[in-house]
Amino acid sequence: MDAGGHAEARPLVGSGSETGDDAHGPELSDADVFLWGIDAAYTGGPWDVRAEYLNSTRDPINSGYQGAAGIVALPKLESTAWYVQAAYRLSGTAERPWLGRVEPTMRYGEYEVSGLDGLAEEAAEQRWDVGVNFWLAPSIVTRGVLQQREFTARHDDDVQEETRVLLQFSYGF
Repeated sequence: MDAGGHAEARPLVGSGSETGDDAHGPELSDADVFLWGIDAAYTGGPWDVRAEYLNSTRDPINSGYQGAAGIVALPKLESTAWYVQAAYRLSGTAERPWLGRVEPTMRYGEYEVSGLDGLAEEAAEQRWDVGVNFWLAPSIVTRGVLQQREFTARHDDDVQEETRVLLQFSYGF
């Protein structure tokens, strides 16, 4: 059995946050961002269970973007995301040893943003993933995932949900 976890908090400091006006109006500004998260993992026999929570806060900022008529003041922005995941390795199958490299997985997570209504409506979601990993080597995996996303804050005339099929190849060390 292996168990572990990690927690970290880190400010990401911009080069300044002064937003003064000059003869031409507000100036562009940098913003400070504070990001923190915690994660945990448990591996026991064929089971692997993981969970993670992330939170970020960005200070208000003056921003310019292509197509804007000048500088736009963006409010303080906060986002949170979390997931919990379980996987089961089909090991111990003597008749078909390749089955020991197959790992069905299930994952549930949520993401939301507050502070900017348009972004909050677009980004807020609940997500279910059901998939299968195939381990080519201890640190090389291919996976196929069926993902169901429900957008929880959109207007009735916007897309409310989507289903995606994801294929992935990953290498870790």
